[in-house]
Amino acid sequence: MHEAVTLKQKSRVTLNEIQSKYESHLPKLKRKTDLSAGWTVKSRHLAGRLDAASYDPLVTNVRTSLHRLGGKRVDEVASVLKPPGRYKTTYVAPVHGTPIMSGTQLLQHTPINLQFIAARALRNKHDYEVRAGWLAYQADGRAEETLGLPVMVSPDRDGWLASGHVGRIIANKGINPGWLCAALRTPHCQIQIKALASGSVVDSTFPNDMESVVLPPPIEGIRWSRVTDAWFDFAKVTELENRAIKTLERKLMQSDLHLN
Repeated sequence: MHEAVTLKQKSRVTLNEIQSKYESHLPKLKRKTDLSAGWTVKSRHLAGRLDAASYDPLVTNVRTSLHRLGGKRVDEVASVLKPPGRYKTTYVAPVHGTPIMSGTQLLQHTPINLQFIAARALRNKHDYEVRAGWLAYQADGRAEETLGLPVMVSPDRDGWLASGHVGRIIANKGINPGWLCAALRTPHCQIQIKALASGSVVDSTFPNDMESVVLPPPIEGIRWSRVTDAWFDFAKVTELENRAIKTLERKLMQSDLHLN
C-alpha cells in the first residue's frame, strides 16, 4: 500500500509539473473588454447560436491568440465520439456485466458506486466502450464544474463502458495523446468548452462543440510521453491497492479462524 500511495503521488506531481510548465508558455488570459461586450452581436457575426456565453469576447481573443501560435482545432488532430444517452439501465452483479462509468466517476481513481450493465441492455455495446489511451470527458453536467475536463483512460479500464453522457476523444495517428490531454486541460481550452455548453439545469456539449475547440500547440522541452506514462501508472496503483487489500483480508480471515 505504501508503494501504491507513493506511485500515485508521483504521477500526480508529474502531471501537475508538466501542466504548469506548458501553461506558463501560453498567452495570459486577460479580458480586454467588458464581458457585456458579448451581449450585443451584429447579425452578420452570428454563428448559429443566440446565447451570450458563446460570444464572450475573451473566448474570441483566446481562439485568435492560439491560431496565431499555430494552434489547431480538435477535429484536425482527433476524432470525437458521443453515443446516445438513453438506454435501458439493466444493472447486474459484477460477474454478469461490464463496468459502466458516469461522467463523475471518470474523475475518481476508485469509482464510487460503480455499476455493471448487462450486454442485452445496449443495442451496440462497442459504441459505449472506452480504450486505453483514449481521452474521456463529462459531456453533460455543469459548466461551472468539471464539464469538458478530460482524463486519459488507463489500461485497467480498457474495455470498460461509459455512459452516453461521456464524450470520447481519439487522437489521430502520429498525435501524442499526452499532449492532447494536457492541451485540453489548459484554461485556454476549458474556457472555450464551457462557453459552448448549452442548457439550463444541465449543460450539454456535443461532438461538434469539442471538435471546434482550438488547441495550443505543443512546446519544445516537454516529453509528452511522460503524461501518458503518468496516467497509465494509475492502473499500476489500482493493482497494488487491490493486492494489498486482498492480503489484508486474507490475514484477517486467517486470524479470525485461528481465534475461533
